[in-house]
Amino acid sequence: MRVFLFSLLAWLLNKLLRASERPPKRNVIWASNILLAVLFGLGHLASVVPFMPITMKIVLGALLLNGIASIAFTSLYLRCGLEAAMLAHFVADFVIWVIGPPFIAR
Repeated sequence: MRVFLFSLLAWLLNKLLRASERPPKRNVIWASNILLAVLFGLGHLASVVPFMPITMKIVLGALLLNGIASIAFTSLYLRCGLEAAMLAHFVADFVIWVIGPPFIAR
């Protein structure tokens, strides 16, 4: 998502604002980042379905938590590159899905 959708969103917002600056201004980058965070959160909502019924609180929680992660990963992508963002996402998933469940089960 960070390579293709983020770039597409930034390009589209830049065109909509009729800005000719290259690279896009900071406000375009952050608006794209926030839109991507919402899409990222909605995309991860399906991973919640097997564990609990979907309510408005669950949807908002998934959007908030995954949105925060998305903003962090995209910021890392912008500063350090795609590999750093991918590694951070992998580590976060590993902690959540592999290391976390034994601690929750206690």
